[in-house]
Amino acid sequence: METLADQDRRLMELLTDRVRATFVEARAAGVPAEVFGDVEAIATAMVAALPTSHPYDRLVGPFYDTAGLTKWLGVSHQQEYRREHHDRMQAR
Repeated sequence: METLADQDRRLMELLTDRVRATFVEARAAGVPAEVFGDVEAIATAMVAALPTSHPYDRLVGPFYDTAGLTKWLGVSHQQEYRREHHDRMQAR
């Protein structure tokens, strides 16, 4: 079984490779640098996609809290609430 450190190392390797490939493709396609201008927001969105640690994770599996979900989906809290209450979420 992999340790958290092993998974951290593997994830960073995969992310590094995929982000570099994305930038290579963007340069080849002539994409302007401004498209990637807010790298802080890009990093925040990527980290928001990671499951958080919660006592219920062992019982039901990893899930996202509202703050992480709104960051990951790029929506406001109100938009997430509407999605949830109009049955447009994958699970509750």
